[in-house]
Amino acid sequence: MRSLGVGPLANTEISMRVTKLTTFSVPPRWLFLKIETDEGIVGWGEPVIEGRAATVAAAVEELSDYVVGKDPRNTEDIWTVLYRAGFYRGGPILMSALAGRDQALWDIKGKALGVPVHELLGGRVRDRIRVYSWIGGDRPSETAAAAKAAVECGFTAVKMNGTEEMQYIDTWEKVERSIANVSAVREAVGANIDIGVDFHGRVHKPMAKVLIKELEPYKLMFIEEPVLSENLDGLLDTMRNTPTPIALGERLFSRWDFKNILAPGAVDIIQPDPSHAGGITETRKIAFMAEAYDVAVALALPARPDRSGHLPPNRRRLLQRVHPGAEPRNSLQPDQRLTRLRRRSVGLCLRGRHGRHPERSRSGHRRQRGLRDRAVAGRATLAQPGMASCRRFVRRMVTTHSF
Repeated sequence: MRSLGVGPLANTEISMRVTKLTTFSVPPRWLFLKIETDEGIVGWGEPVIEGRAATVAAAVEELSDYVVGKDPRNTEDIWTVLYRAGFYRGGPILMSALAGRDQALWDIKGKALGVPVHELLGGRVRDRIRVYSWIGGDRPSETAAAAKAAVECGFTAVKMNGTEEMQYIDTWEKVERSIANVSAVREAVGANIDIGVDFHGRVHKPMAKVLIKELEPYKLMFIEEPVLSENLDGLLDTMRNTPTPIALGERLFSRWDFKNILAPGAVDIIQPDPSHAGGITETRKIAFMAEAYDVAVALALPARPDRSGHLPPNRRRLLQRVHPGAEPRNSLQPDQRLTRLRRRSVGLCLRGRHGRHPERSRSGHRRQRGLRDRAVAGRATLAQPGMASCRRFVRRMVTTHSF
Protein backbone atom coordinates (compact mmCIF):
# COMPACT_ATOMS: atom_id res chain seq x y z
CA MET A 1 0.00 0.00 0.00
CA ARG A 2 1.40 3.40 -0.99
CA SER A 3 2.63 5.72 1.75
CA LEU A 4 0.78 9.06 1.73
CA GLY A 5 3.11 11.09 3.93
CA VAL A 6 5.85 11.08 6.49
CA GLY A 7 3.72 10.88 9.63
CA PRO A 8 4.09 8.19 12.28
CA LEU A 9 1.50 5.99 10.52
CA ALA A 10 2.13 6.93 6.90
CA ASN A 11 1.92 3.21 6.12
CA THR A 12 -1.85 2.78 6.23
CA GLU A 13 -1.55 -0.96 6.95
CA ILE A 14 -0.47 -0.15 10.52
CA SER A 15 -3.28 -0.58 13.05
CA MET A 16 -4.53 2.30 15.21
CA ARG A 17 -7.43 2.36 17.68
CA VAL A 18 -9.29 5.03 19.66
CA THR A 19 -8.68 4.59 23.39
CA LYS A 20 -10.22 7.59 25.13
CA LEU A 21 -12.46 10.64 24.63
CA THR A 22 -12.34 13.68 26.93
CA THR A 23 -14.53 16.80 26.79
CA PHE A 24 -13.42 20.20 28.10
CA SER A 25 -16.13 22.69 29.06
CA VAL A 26 -14.78 26.25 28.87
CA PRO A 27 -16.77 29.35 29.88
CA PRO A 28 -18.60 31.25 28.64
CA ARG A 29 -20.11 28.65 26.25
CA TRP A 30 -17.45 26.49 24.61
CA LEU A 31 -16.84 22.73 24.54
CA PHE A 32 -13.79 20.92 23.18
CA LEU A 33 -13.19 17.22 22.57
CA LYS A 34 -9.89 15.37 22.77
CA ILE A 35 -9.67 11.90 21.22
CA GLU A 36 -6.66 9.74 22.09
CA THR A 37 -5.32 6.65 20.32
CA ASP A 38 -3.11 3.70 21.19
CA GLU A 39 -0.41 5.15 18.92
CA GLY A 40 -0.18 8.33 20.99
CA ILE A 41 -1.76 10.50 18.29
CA VAL A 42 -4.34 12.95 19.63
CA GLY A 43 -7.10 14.76 17.76
CA TRP A 44 -9.10 17.82 18.77
CA GLY A 45 -12.65 18.85 17.86
CA GLU A 46 -15.29 21.34 18.95
CA PRO A 47 -18.72 19.74 19.55
CA VAL A 48 -20.95 22.52 20.83
CA ILE A 49 -24.29 24.26 20.57
CA GLU A 50 -24.10 27.67 22.21
CA GLY A 51 -25.92 27.57 25.54
CA ARG A 52 -26.22 23.76 25.42
CA ALA A 53 -22.61 22.67 25.88
CA ALA A 54 -23.41 20.27 28.71
CA THR A 55 -26.17 18.64 26.66
CA VAL A 56 -23.83 18.09 23.71
CA ALA A 57 -21.17 16.71 26.08
CA ALA A 58 -23.72 14.15 27.27
CA ALA A 59 -24.43 13.19 23.65
CA VAL A 60 -20.70 12.79 22.98
CA GLU A 61 -20.48 10.46 25.97
CA GLU A 62 -23.51 8.43 24.91
CA LEU A 63 -21.97 7.80 21.49
CA SER A 64 -18.46 7.14 22.78
CA ASP A 65 -18.88 3.37 23.27
CA TYR A 66 -19.04 2.84 19.54
CA VAL A 67 -15.98 4.97 18.80
CA VAL A 68 -13.60 3.51 21.39
CA GLY A 69 -11.76 0.62 19.78
CA LYS A 70 -12.41 1.80 16.21
CA ASP A 71 -9.78 2.88 13.69
CA PRO A 72 -10.05 6.69 13.75
CA ARG A 73 -9.01 6.94 10.11
CA ASN A 74 -12.35 5.46 8.97
CA THR A 75 -14.07 8.83 9.24
CA GLU A 76 -16.83 8.16 6.70
CA ASP A 77 -17.84 4.80 8.18
CA ILE A 78 -17.88 6.10 11.76
CA TRP A 79 -19.93 9.15 10.77
CA THR A 80 -22.45 7.10 8.80
CA VAL A 81 -22.96 4.52 11.55
CA LEU A 82 -23.38 7.14 14.29
CA TYR A 83 -25.88 9.07 12.18
CA ARG A 84 -27.92 6.17 10.82
CA ALA A 85 -27.81 3.65 13.65
CA GLY A 86 -30.23 5.48 15.94
CA PHE A 87 -33.97 5.73 15.47
CA TYR A 88 -33.79 9.54 15.67
CA ARG A 89 -31.50 11.48 13.37
CA GLY A 90 -30.35 15.06 12.91
CA GLY A 91 -31.04 18.06 15.10
CA PRO A 92 -28.63 20.44 16.83
CA ILE A 93 -27.47 18.19 19.67
CA LEU A 94 -26.70 15.00 17.75
CA MET A 95 -25.18 16.80 14.77
CA SER A 96 -22.97 18.95 16.99
CA ALA A 97 -21.78 15.86 18.88
CA LEU A 98 -21.01 14.21 15.53
CA ALA A 99 -19.28 17.38 14.32
CA GLY A 100 -16.71 17.63 17.09
CA ARG A 101 -15.97 13.93 16.92
CA ASP A 102 -15.57 14.11 13.14
CA GLN A 103 -13.17 17.07 13.39
CA ALA A 104 -11.02 15.21 15.91
CA LEU A 105 -10.90 12.06 13.75
CA TRP A 106 -9.80 14.06 10.70
CA ASP A 107 -7.17 15.70 12.89
CA ILE A 108 -5.84 12.27 13.87
CA LYS A 109 -5.85 11.04 10.28
CA GLY A 110 -3.88 14.05 9.07
CA LYS A 111 -1.32 13.71 11.86
CA ALA A 112 -0.97 9.98 11.26
CA LEU A 113 -0.21 10.58 7.59
CA GLY A 114 1.92 13.66 8.20
CA VAL A 115 -0.23 15.97 6.04
CA PRO A 116 -2.73 18.77 6.76
CA VAL A 117 -6.38 17.79 6.44
CA HIS A 118 -6.92 19.93 3.34
CA GLU A 119 -4.47 17.68 1.48
CA LEU A 120 -6.76 14.74 2.25
CA LEU A 121 -9.75 16.67 0.89
CA GLY A 122 -8.22 17.37 -2.51
CA GLY A 123 -5.61 20.00 -1.75
CA ARG A 124 -5.56 23.77 -1.54
CA VAL A 125 -7.80 25.78 -3.88
CA ARG A 126 -6.85 29.26 -2.60
CA ASP A 127 -4.19 30.78 -0.40
CA ARG A 128 -6.25 33.62 1.06
CA ILE A 129 -9.89 34.48 1.76
CA ARG A 130 -11.69 37.75 2.32
CA VAL A 131 -13.13 38.32 5.80
CA TYR A 132 -15.40 40.90 7.41
CA SER A 133 -15.42 42.43 10.90
CA TRP A 134 -18.38 42.25 13.27
CA ILE A 135 -19.27 45.77 14.47
CA GLY A 136 -22.40 45.36 16.63
CA GLY A 137 -25.34 47.52 15.67
CA ASP A 138 -27.41 48.68 18.61
CA ARG A 139 -26.59 52.43 18.45
CA PRO A 140 -25.92 54.27 15.18
CA SER A 141 -23.06 56.44 16.45
CA GLU A 142 -21.23 53.55 18.08
CA THR A 143 -21.79 51.26 15.11
CA ALA A 144 -20.52 53.87 12.67
CA ALA A 145 -17.41 54.40 14.79
CA ALA A 146 -16.80 50.66 14.97
CA ALA A 147 -17.17 50.40 11.19
CA LYS A 148 -14.60 53.16 10.62
CA ALA A 149 -12.20 51.47 13.05
CA ALA A 150 -12.57 48.17 11.19
CA VAL A 151 -11.82 49.85 7.87
CA GLU A 152 -8.75 51.50 9.39
CA CYS A 153 -7.58 48.00 10.40
CA GLY A 154 -7.77 46.93 6.76
CA PHE A 155 -11.19 45.29 6.53
CA THR A 156 -13.11 45.83 3.31
CA ALA A 157 -16.41 44.54 4.70
CA VAL A 158 -18.31 44.68 7.99
CA LYS A 159 -21.37 42.98 9.44
CA MET A 160 -23.84 44.46 11.87
CA ASN A 161 -27.10 43.81 13.70
CA GLY A 162 -30.05 44.68 11.50
CA THR A 163 -32.79 45.28 14.01
CA GLU A 164 -34.09 44.62 17.47
CA GLU A 165 -36.79 41.99 17.97
CA MET A 166 -40.02 42.83 16.15
CA GLN A 167 -43.64 41.82 16.55
CA TYR A 168 -45.50 40.26 13.61
CA ILE A 169 -46.79 43.72 12.74
CA ASP A 170 -44.65 46.41 14.33
CA THR A 171 -44.23 50.18 14.28
CA TRP A 172 -42.63 52.26 11.55
CA GLU A 173 -40.45 53.76 14.28
CA LYS A 174 -38.56 50.47 14.62
CA VAL A 175 -38.14 50.26 10.87
CA GLU A 176 -36.69 53.78 10.83
CA ARG A 177 -34.27 52.92 13.64
CA SER A 178 -32.97 50.00 11.62
CA ILE A 179 -32.60 52.14 8.51
CA ALA A 180 -30.83 54.87 10.52
CA ASN A 181 -28.30 52.35 11.82
CA VAL A 182 -27.43 51.07 8.36
CA SER A 183 -27.42 54.58 6.92
CA ALA A 184 -24.95 55.76 9.58
CA VAL A 185 -22.56 52.94 8.73
CA ARG A 186 -22.85 53.51 4.99
CA GLU A 187 -22.14 57.21 5.47
CA ALA A 188 -19.16 56.44 7.73
CA VAL A 189 -17.42 53.94 5.42
CA GLY A 190 -18.45 55.15 1.99
CA ALA A 191 -19.72 53.28 -1.05
CA ASN A 192 -16.77 50.93 -1.56
CA ILE A 193 -16.94 49.06 1.76
CA ASP A 194 -19.39 46.16 1.87
CA ILE A 195 -21.98 45.90 4.63
CA GLY A 196 -23.72 42.72 5.74
CA VAL A 197 -26.83 43.02 7.91
CA ASP A 198 -27.88 40.19 10.24
CA PHE A 199 -31.51 39.97 11.33
CA HIS A 200 -30.73 36.94 13.56
CA GLY A 201 -34.14 35.49 12.73
CA ARG A 202 -35.69 38.13 15.02
CA VAL A 203 -38.20 39.32 12.41
CA HIS A 204 -41.44 37.71 11.23
CA LYS A 205 -42.51 37.56 7.60
CA PRO A 206 -44.64 40.76 7.45
CA MET A 207 -41.88 43.03 8.79
CA ALA A 208 -39.10 41.18 6.99
CA LYS A 209 -40.72 42.11 3.67
CA VAL A 210 -40.76 45.76 4.72
CA LEU A 211 -37.15 45.81 5.94
CA ILE A 212 -35.72 43.99 2.92
CA LYS A 213 -37.34 46.53 0.58
CA GLU A 214 -36.40 49.60 2.63
CA LEU A 215 -32.74 48.54 2.92
CA GLU A 216 -32.25 48.02 -0.82
CA PRO A 217 -30.92 51.57 -1.46
CA TYR A 218 -27.90 50.88 0.77
CA LYS A 219 -26.54 48.22 -1.59
CA LEU A 220 -25.85 45.62 1.09
CA MET A 221 -23.44 42.74 0.64
CA PHE A 222 -26.12 40.44 2.08
CA ILE A 223 -28.99 40.20 4.54
CA GLU A 224 -28.60 37.27 6.93
CA GLU A 225 -31.48 35.29 8.43
CA PRO A 226 -34.28 37.69 7.46
CA VAL A 227 -36.58 35.13 9.09
CA LEU A 228 -35.93 31.81 10.80
CA SER A 229 -35.18 29.05 8.32
CA GLU A 230 -38.36 27.19 9.23
CA ASN A 231 -40.42 30.23 8.16
CA LEU A 232 -38.89 30.72 4.71
CA ASP A 233 -41.84 29.39 2.72
CA GLY A 234 -43.87 32.57 3.12
CA LEU A 235 -40.98 34.84 2.11
CA LEU A 236 -39.72 33.05 -1.00
CA ASP A 237 -41.05 35.57 -3.54
CA THR A 238 -39.57 38.53 -1.66
CA MET A 239 -36.20 36.80 -1.32
CA ARG A 240 -36.10 35.81 -4.99
CA ASN A 241 -36.98 39.31 -6.21
CA THR A 242 -34.78 41.50 -4.02
CA PRO A 243 -31.42 42.57 -5.50
CA THR A 244 -29.82 42.02 -2.07
CA PRO A 245 -28.22 38.56 -1.62
CA ILE A 246 -29.82 36.46 1.12
CA ALA A 247 -27.67 34.44 3.54
CA LEU A 248 -28.72 31.84 6.09
CA GLY A 249 -27.94 28.40 7.42
CA GLU A 250 -26.12 28.60 10.75
CA ARG A 251 -29.16 26.92 12.36
CA LEU A 252 -29.36 24.10 9.83
CA PHE A 253 -27.59 20.86 10.63
CA SER A 254 -27.39 18.46 7.68
CA ARG A 255 -27.52 18.22 3.90
CA TRP A 256 -31.18 17.26 4.22
CA ASP A 257 -31.91 20.54 6.03
CA PHE A 258 -30.03 22.51 3.39
CA LYS A 259 -31.78 20.68 0.57
CA ASN A 260 -35.04 22.34 1.58
CA ILE A 261 -33.61 25.86 1.27
CA LEU A 262 -31.47 25.29 -1.83
CA ALA A 263 -34.18 23.77 -4.00
CA PRO A 264 -36.56 26.82 -3.96
CA GLY A 265 -33.75 29.09 -5.23
CA ALA A 266 -34.30 31.87 -2.68
CA VAL A 267 -30.92 31.83 -0.91
CA ASP A 268 -27.63 33.13 -2.30
CA ILE A 269 -25.17 32.30 0.48
CA ILE A 270 -25.40 29.33 2.83
CA GLN A 271 -23.65 29.37 6.21
CA PRO A 272 -23.20 25.86 7.62
CA ASP A 273 -21.32 25.76 10.91
CA PRO A 274 -18.72 22.95 10.94
CA SER A 275 -19.30 22.49 14.67
CA HIS A 276 -23.08 22.16 14.22
CA ALA A 277 -23.53 20.61 10.77
CA GLY A 278 -21.86 17.24 11.26
CA GLY A 279 -18.22 18.33 11.07
CA ILE A 280 -15.85 18.25 8.10
CA THR A 281 -17.46 15.19 6.53
CA GLU A 282 -21.00 16.61 6.34
CA THR A 283 -20.11 20.27 5.77
CA ARG A 284 -18.10 19.32 2.69
CA LYS A 285 -21.11 17.48 1.24
CA ILE A 286 -23.32 20.50 1.96
CA ALA A 287 -20.84 22.72 0.09
CA PHE A 288 -20.95 20.40 -2.92
CA MET A 289 -24.76 20.64 -2.93
CA ALA A 290 -24.57 24.44 -2.85
CA GLU A 291 -22.23 24.47 -5.84
CA ALA A 292 -24.77 22.51 -7.86
CA TYR A 293 -27.35 25.25 -7.12
CA ASP A 294 -24.88 28.09 -7.91
CA VAL A 295 -24.96 29.22 -4.26
CA ALA A 296 -21.97 30.57 -2.32
CA VAL A 297 -20.71 29.07 0.96
CA ALA A 298 -19.50 31.10 3.94
CA LEU A 299 -18.88 28.95 7.00
CA ALA A 300 -20.50 30.23 10.19
CA LEU A 301 -18.32 30.37 13.31
CA PRO A 302 -20.22 32.89 15.43
CA ALA A 303 -19.26 31.73 18.91
CA ARG A 304 -15.80 30.30 18.40
CA PRO A 305 -12.59 31.48 20.00
CA ASP A 306 -11.03 33.61 17.26
CA ARG A 307 -8.88 31.39 15.01
CA SER A 308 -7.51 34.14 12.76
CA GLY A 309 -4.25 36.00 13.22
CA HIS A 310 -6.08 39.33 12.96
CA LEU A 311 -8.01 39.82 16.17
CA PRO A 312 -9.90 43.07 16.65
CA PRO A 313 -7.88 45.44 18.88
CA ASN A 314 -10.10 44.93 21.94
CA ARG A 315 -9.70 41.13 21.81
CA ARG A 316 -5.97 41.42 21.17
CA ARG A 317 -5.59 43.62 24.26
CA LEU A 318 -7.57 41.15 26.37
CA LEU A 319 -5.53 38.20 25.14
CA GLN A 320 -2.26 40.00 25.81
CA ARG A 321 -3.41 41.05 29.28
CA VAL A 322 -3.97 37.41 30.18
CA HIS A 323 -0.90 36.13 28.32
CA PRO A 324 1.62 38.98 27.86
CA GLY A 325 3.43 38.82 24.54
CA ALA A 326 0.97 36.35 23.03
CA GLU A 327 0.26 36.54 19.31
CA PRO A 328 -3.16 35.20 18.23
CA ARG A 329 -1.82 32.63 15.77
CA ASN A 330 -2.84 29.06 15.22
CA SER A 331 0.71 27.74 14.88
CA LEU A 332 0.73 25.98 18.25
CA GLN A 333 1.50 22.34 18.75
CA PRO A 334 -1.66 20.28 19.38
CA ASP A 335 -1.18 19.96 23.14
CA GLN A 336 -0.70 23.73 23.45
CA ARG A 337 -3.91 24.70 21.66
CA LEU A 338 -6.27 24.10 24.56
CA THR A 339 -3.99 26.07 26.87
CA ARG A 340 -4.17 29.04 24.51
CA LEU A 341 -7.94 28.67 24.22
CA ARG A 342 -8.27 28.50 28.00
CA ARG A 343 -6.29 31.70 28.39
CA ARG A 344 -8.29 33.40 25.69
CA SER A 345 -11.57 32.29 27.24
CA VAL A 346 -10.70 34.03 30.50
CA GLY A 347 -9.99 37.26 28.66
CA LEU A 348 -13.30 37.05 26.80
CA CYS A 349 -15.17 36.26 30.03
CA LEU A 350 -13.94 39.53 31.48
CA ARG A 351 -15.49 41.51 28.65
CA GLY A 352 -18.93 42.67 29.71
CA ARG A 353 -21.14 41.67 26.78
CA HIS A 354 -19.15 39.10 24.82
CA GLY A 355 -20.71 36.02 26.38
CA ARG A 356 -24.30 37.04 25.74
CA HIS A 357 -26.22 35.52 22.89
CA PRO A 358 -28.89 37.80 21.35
CA GLU A 359 -31.57 35.16 21.77
CA ARG A 360 -30.76 33.96 25.29
CA SER A 361 -33.68 33.89 27.68
CA ARG A 362 -33.75 36.20 30.69
CA SER A 363 -32.81 33.27 32.92
CA GLY A 364 -29.96 32.53 30.52
CA HIS A 365 -28.79 36.13 30.88
CA ARG A 366 -28.85 35.78 34.67
CA ARG A 367 -26.77 32.60 34.46
CA GLN A 368 -24.37 34.34 32.12
CA ARG A 369 -24.05 37.33 34.43
CA GLY A 370 -23.31 34.96 37.30
CA LEU A 371 -20.57 33.36 35.24
CA ARG A 372 -19.08 36.74 34.41
CA ASP A 373 -19.24 37.73 38.08
CA ARG A 374 -17.11 34.68 38.88
CA ALA A 375 -14.69 35.67 36.16
CA VAL A 376 -14.52 39.30 37.26
CA ALA A 377 -13.85 38.11 40.80
CA GLY A 378 -10.55 36.80 39.44
CA ARG A 379 -9.60 40.05 37.74
CA ALA A 380 -7.19 41.16 40.50
CA THR A 381 -5.47 37.80 40.40
CA LEU A 382 -5.11 37.94 36.63
CA ALA A 383 -3.61 41.41 36.81
CA GLN A 384 -0.65 40.16 38.83
CA PRO A 385 2.63 39.50 36.97
CA GLY A 386 3.24 35.98 35.71
CA MET A 387 0.90 33.24 34.54
CA ALA A 388 0.81 30.91 37.56
CA SER A 389 -2.19 32.60 39.17
CA CYS A 390 -3.93 32.78 35.78
CA ARG A 391 -3.48 29.04 35.22
CA ARG A 392 -4.96 28.28 38.65
CA PHE A 393 -7.93 30.52 37.84
CA VAL A 394 -8.46 28.88 34.46
CA ARG A 395 -8.31 25.38 35.93
CA ARG A 396 -11.20 26.35 38.20
CA MET A 397 -13.19 27.56 35.20
CA VAL A 398 -12.58 24.53 32.91
CA THR A 399 -14.57 21.32 33.45
CA THR A 400 -13.31 18.03 32.00
CA HIS A 401 -15.04 14.67 31.53
CA SER A 402 -13.31 11.51 30.26
CA PHE A 403 -14.99 8.35 28.96
